[in-house]
Amino acid sequence: MKKRAISLLTCLAVIASLLAPVAYAAETVSDWVPVSSVPDGAEIVSRKWTYVTETPFTVNSPNEAGTNARYVSEKWVDTGSGSTYYASIPSGFDTSHWLYSYLNHQAYSAYSTDTTKRSVSNSWAGYVYWHWMYDSGRGNGISQRAILDYCGYGPDTGFYYKYFGAFTSTNGNYSSDRYYCNSRSITNYIIPEKYTWDECQGATRWFRFDYYCSTYTDSKKVYNYVRIGSGETDNYSNIPSNAVQITEYVKYRIHLDDCPAPRAVHLDGSRLLPTDKIELFCDVAGATIYYALSVDGGTSSGFARYTGAFDIPTAKTLMVQTYAEKDGMGRSPTAVFNYTIGASQALPSVSTLNASNVTDTTAVLHAKIESEAPLISVSFLYFEKNNSRSRCSIEVKDGSAVQISGLLPGTEYRVQ
Repeated sequence: MKKRAISLLTCLAVIASLLAPVAYAAETVSDWVPVSSVPDGAEIVSRKWTYVTETPFTVNSPNEAGTNARYVSEKWVDTGSGSTYYASIPSGFDTSHWLYSYLNHQAYSAYSTDTTKRSVSNSWAGYVYWHWMYDSGRGNGISQRAILDYCGYGPDTGFYYKYFGAFTSTNGNYSSDRYYCNSRSITNYIIPEKYTWDECQGATRWFRFDYYCSTYTDSKKVYNYVRIGSGETDNYSNIPSNAVQITEYVKYRIHLDDCPAPRAVHLDGSRLLPTDKIELFCDVAGATIYYALSVDGGTSSGFARYTGAFDIPTAKTLMVQTYAEKDGMGRSPTAVFNYTIGASQALPSVSTLNASNVTDTTAVLHAKIESEAPLISVSFLYFEKNNSRSRCSIEVKDGSAVQISGLLPGTEYRVQ
């Protein structure tokens, strides 16, 4: 430790505690953040999940979708179908026969609009064999008896044709000619397997025409949407099955070192002169200090930002409350310093000041006081370097000696 000339100002307060800084851990809980944003080492204290729901539904028109709906697709859906048989029935066909009402139809017509349509399919269904026959005495059918294509007298035979017969078949593999039809020159077909009178009315010759099946399918256009909803829960099992875009959020707790409480050049319990100044400092560079004053036990002035040493107000007693803050650290505890303010008086003179038991980090200061005021405390021992201060541990040994610890080798110190 370098030895240079130093001055000693007598302090009138007893050291109440060591000057070493004390810091403690402060806990803070975050707002809700995505789980991916949690810092390493943080403790998760709460969880929740937000989600979006999509509920499918179908409407007949986009105007029916309503709010919070997202279009997905559109398609045709069948609403009905049917079929009928139809044919171009010859004019002489017996209108009282069941086949007449069965076939007397038109094919369905296809159509299409923006929202409805009918699809139609027409296909060949078979043949209708038919004829009119006169009274042949209910004899079995033969191919040499003339048939007629209407009810009435035959131009050639003169017989009255009053018996009607007709049936359907898909078999068209029969011999045919234009004979035995009362000179009507109409192609007719010989079907020998129908030969009884009940089957053929006495003649095995038949006229023929095609008939068809017409099938339709009616459809309408529908529009598929999903209804968009949202929700949140603190229980993952409560998330509905139609939920999408599930996001987990958490609150987490982090542990920060608190900013150390500010300290004062004059220790708590010191007796100050009215000409002294109150000077505060914090062990952490860049910390902001706040302080409040209470004069003679009165109401606190309220906390103000500390900008530098300030004069002592006129008072008998003064209480200084102070705390510090810095980004990334918790707010410090509040430190309290109580002072007694005394009148100005002549300072005792110091004839000698020397150190003993000097090591790299400790020393004992000795002062010879030329008055009745013993050396009872040293208020502050520090070195100044790069605009920062470092404190040492100070312990009063007796009325004229102070034990100092925590010195840095090669550093110049000032003693107050």
